Amino acid sequence: MATIKVAGKNGEQLASRLFWLAYHAAKPASGMGALHARPKATEAQVWANVRTAGDYPTNHHPEHKPYADYVFGKMLKVGCTIEGDSITISDWAADPEYHDWAAKYPTTQHLCDAVVASFGPPEAHGAGVG
Repeated sequence: MATIKVAGKNGEQLASRLFWLAYHAAKPASGMGALHARPKATEAQVWANVRTAGDYPTNHHPEHKPYADYVFGKMLKVGCTIEGDSITISDWAADPEYHDWAAKYPTTQHLCDAVVASFGPPEAHGAGVG
């Protein structure tokens, strides 16, 4: 398990960034997913899609455990647990055939590191992945 904490950010902000980075690392939507494609989706739009299970309205999870199956046609298949001012995600190797973001982030640890790095140098905000 990897836990991400960044000073000044809450768990929802960290989760939002995690899904947005995975979304933009993913290869373009293909097949029927192309009908949902939004290549320039903002972080807020991606997060709203995850929260409302936009691509799969029957795919609901508890608010503290967001999960993205498909987001605007891209296959993400990743989730986390929000715990106050941090998020936790299982540490595993991503399968490029199953996780469209795996070419850029081969493991969830790489994705977590990218979340922390996206907020600037660790010394600037006291961030960490544990």
